[in-house]
Amino acid sequence: MVKKLFVLFLIAACASSGLDERASLRSAFATKNWPQAKSILEGKDALYKDEKNKLLDFMERGHLAHAQEQWEESAQLFKQALELSDQLYTVSVSSKAAAAVINDSSDVYYGEAYEIATIHLLQTINHLMLWKKSNSRDDLFRARAQVVAWNKFLENRANETKVAPVFKDDLMAKLFGAQVHELVASPSDRQIALDLYVDAREVLIKNYGAYPSFNASSKKFVKDYDKFPKLGMQKVFKDYIVLTKAGEDLKDHLETTIINLARDIRKSRVANYLKLFGKSDKDFPKVKNEVNNVKIIASFGQAPLKKGETQYIGLTAALEDPKASKGAKFLAGISAVALTFFAANKLGLTPPPSAWSPAGTRLGMEMSFAAAKGASIKFDLPNVENIPVNETRELIVYDEAGKEIKKVNLPLIQPVGDIAAQAVAEKTVARYWRVGLRLALKHAAAIAASFATYNALKGKKNDNDFLARNAAVFQYLAAAKGIEVSERADTRGWATLPESFNLTELHLSPGKYKFNIVEQTLSGPAKTSDLGLWEITASPSVYYVNL
Repeated sequence: MVKKLFVLFLIAACASSGLDERASLRSAFATKNWPQAKSILEGKDALYKDEKNKLLDFMERGHLAHAQEQWEESAQLFKQALELSDQLYTVSVSSKAAAAVINDSSDVYYGEAYEIATIHLLQTINHLMLWKKSNSRDDLFRARAQVVAWNKFLENRANETKVAPVFKDDLMAKLFGAQVHELVASPSDRQIALDLYVDAREVLIKNYGAYPSFNASSKKFVKDYDKFPKLGMQKVFKDYIVLTKAGEDLKDHLETTIINLARDIRKSRVANYLKLFGKSDKDFPKVKNEVNNVKIIASFGQAPLKKGETQYIGLTAALEDPKASKGAKFLAGISAVALTFFAANKLGLTPPPSAWSPAGTRLGMEMSFAAAKGASIKFDLPNVENIPVNETRELIVYDEAGKEIKKVNLPLIQPVGDIAAQAVAEKTVARYWRVGLRLALKHAAAIAASFATYNALKGKKNDNDFLARNAAVFQYLAAAKGIEVSERADTRGWATLPESFNLTELHLSPGKYKFNIVEQTLSGPAKTSDLGLWEITASPSVYYVNL
């Protein structure tokens, strides 16, 4: 029975993880080698040809079309991606059952929340670029409808994760959504825009304080996040937030935008906003009543990939966990003493040399599950390296003769790398016990099989103990290798996801202008990207730059 159980656990071990292919795809995007990227994503050897990876296929192909400014094709692919994401929201029972027995990689890929939000963002850009080309209000209204759908998705997400500092409200949805409503320009849309700008400032403090790109105290912020509802926003800002340069720039940009728009459409609110900001009217010098007719959104780099990170769990502790299934408890009952003793003393499974804290240490969680005595096993879980954005960016505008006429900040809005790292870490903490228990059952079955072999060979007087122990060890090591292959961390994800998005707006009189983006890091020379010569009209327009 034990041997049959063990064979069942090893069915359908993982195939290729696709890491090499994803690396090649990222390289093709970075060098704008679109034919190579297309060849990786299409044809009989396509990277995501399996049905379980259909969402990733739509994401990557939609992004490939988007990067080539094929807005209509990208819009169709992202539309399919969002429809599929909605369908996958209701979990497939058969798929989940397979994942519970085999591994997470055998399951359908449902998409991370930040990935789905990014589809909404890029889809909004698609509609705006089509509007810019067609000058049809229908395309502009489609962009506005996408913003509404985007925020609805986030509302559902927020209801699921009320007391966790994971990605559940999107600063870009608020800020970029406000700009889309301003483009529609009806009185009600301008009022919605003002409300969204106010919401954006609140999201920066209440949610994006979790990200080191904005908050130097992000670890402390995340650790005490569940206390915030009782503390109030002012207390949180005082004790848990130390804004970085990017955070200060964005906060200043939002407050200036709010005051200027309120002065124009809701003068009665200005005093309330000044009180909220802790500032006075003189902190916001009045400017000429010029409508910002140029809105620029830019994406930079590539978000870090998911990778496997080694974790440890005590075998006995896992099997005796109160959340374990009845089957696990039964197996624990027959194996907790005998099998653990055999595993530790005959197979040589011992705890790691020091206590281990599974992924989530940067979330301030104190967890160490390796047993102090007895056997422990190791396994991998997904992890994303957190690399905060430390570049500051400016947009410089020149006239046709090359004279500088305007310089504005291009503030960071969406640090996708930060968001990915924290969201994956939070999920990994939740996944630790689920995967650990599943692995404990597999290893217990393998140990039991080796135990049976040992008992059959050791002899009545243990006179063949050396031979029996070596046979058992060899059998277990082979089984453990199979388990390791079958339990590789699920590192699937949107491989070409940008690292960050920046956004700004300004007023320019009609004419032709040269645009540069200057990036300055904490060390090293500044990098200048020439965006070319653009013709600006009096009508508002949006420009998208992918660097």
